[in-house]
Amino acid sequence: MIPEYERKPELAKLPELKEQKEKELALLYAEVFGAPPWNEAWRCSSCNKFYGAEYSQGQPSPCCSTLLTIAYPEEETIDYIREELSNPSSQIKIIRSPENQLIVFAWGYQIENTKKLAQKKWTQSEEVQSKVIQTIAKYTSPESPIFYISEVGVSPSFRGNKLGLQLTQELLDFGLSLKKPVVFRTNWASPMMRIAKRLEMSQIMGPKIEVINNEIVKTGEIAGFLDDINSDRTLFISLP
Repeated sequence: MIPEYERKPELAKLPELKEQKEKELALLYAEVFGAPPWNEAWRCSSCNKFYGAEYSQGQPSPCCSTLLTIAYPEEETIDYIREELSNPSSQIKIIRSPENQLIVFAWGYQIENTKKLAQKKWTQSEEVQSKVIQTIAKYTSPESPIFYISEVGVSPSFRGNKLGLQLTQELLDFGLSLKKPVVFRTNWASPMMRIAKRLEMSQIMGPKIEVINNEIVKTGEIAGFLDDINSDRTLFISLP
């Protein structure tokens, strides 16, 4: 049975985000992405590679021996959240536990067009940008605005309760209510793959998966193309 958590959806208008909420979000963000399947607890500042919790702060990185630092420092993460939520039509949804602990977040916003999305999320390769633009163009005009589900995170202790599904559904419904295509990007091993399949979103990039004994397994098939920067990435779309 899904616990009856207190739910507090909020419009993401930056002045309404109090300092404490920003800190809570930043801490939960680091907790979520420091855990599997992302394992981004520590970062090498020289190579920008991430390492899991089996390493420790100040330990030499395996890649180049630069000392590891925390992957998502609080102030840096707050700045990122502020920038994200300053975009048009931004929405943030959160869920708190009965003890008032922030345990789930999800946010999204409108992006001017497909080219802007590709430039924002694939900064390292113009070739991949072009592939993304061409792929999305099969579903909507490259010049049309889209709604981008940017981040969804559930505290590891509360996973498996369909809380991420709830908030993703709300963001999807909001984006579609704007009469905009809704897009999100994730990793093939992420719980978001299960959510995308539950919400019947169309996969247009990356490895396809099956869920076997509650485990996410690659099928060996590819949707569209593989991301040359990170072959584990996937991309989904839903149309109004």
